[in-house]
Amino acid sequence: MIFSFVRSSRAVGRSLALKHSFASRLSALPAAAPRTPYAPAAALVSARARFFATTKSAGFTSTAAANATHASEAAPKEKAATTKEKKPVRKTAAKKKTVAAKTKTAGAKPRPNPRNFQEGLRPPFKYPGNSWINFIKQFNESKAGGDTTDMAVILAEASKVWKEMSEEAKQAYAPSREAIAEYSQKRKEWLKNLPKKNRKAFTKENYAKVGGVTFAEKTQAIKELYHNLSEAEKNELRQRIMRVKEEIRANAPQAEA
Repeated sequence: MIFSFVRSSRAVGRSLALKHSFASRLSALPAAAPRTPYAPAAALVSARARFFATTKSAGFTSTAAANATHASEAAPKEKAATTKEKKPVRKTAAKKKTVAAKTKTAGAKPRPNPRNFQEGLRPPFKYPGNSWINFIKQFNESKAGGDTTDMAVILAEASKVWKEMSEEAKQAYAPSREAIAEYSQKRKEWLKNLPKKNRKAFTKENYAKVGGVTFAEKTQAIKELYHNLSEAEKNELRQRIMRVKEEIRANAPQAEA
């Protein structure tokens, strides 16, 4: 049956091709592409491509169109983000620190420092001194009422006068033995009546042992050596002391005004 249908269709085609009108129509048509096994598939693919390209519901577009649509959609969002005004941030005022006032207790007396006994460590009376010290004291009092406070000037002037004095004149300024004995007795009584704390501090300061010898023992030995010196040796010793003091003052750094 199929073969009979094919034969009949071929016969119809041949008969139509013989007609002049049908032949002219065939000549006007474009030349048909050579028929291949993939022709039906190509026709199906082209039909599907036209369907997706012309249908809005498909949602598939070309790469260039997709990039354009994305750029157009993102541009207004960026512009809106830049033009968006920022809300002013409220500054919170810093809390003031409240300083608690210190309450002073009425009637509370500061406790005295147990080491502060400098006022009580000095006796209220002075040592009678020696001939040189007494001479300088009287020399300063005789010069402008004793108003000169520069000891370097006083010592320089007093030393010149002291050199020209005789030994008998110098002995006139020496303290008497009675004055020295009276001073020693007063000192002993003062030490006995001194408070316990002050007495300990005084003993520690003046009688501390250095090399097995106390300060008082050294002082007593120095006194004996000094009294055994002649006036010339004493004068030479005083001059050496004055030179040492002047060198110390000259080398000492002066305080800035």
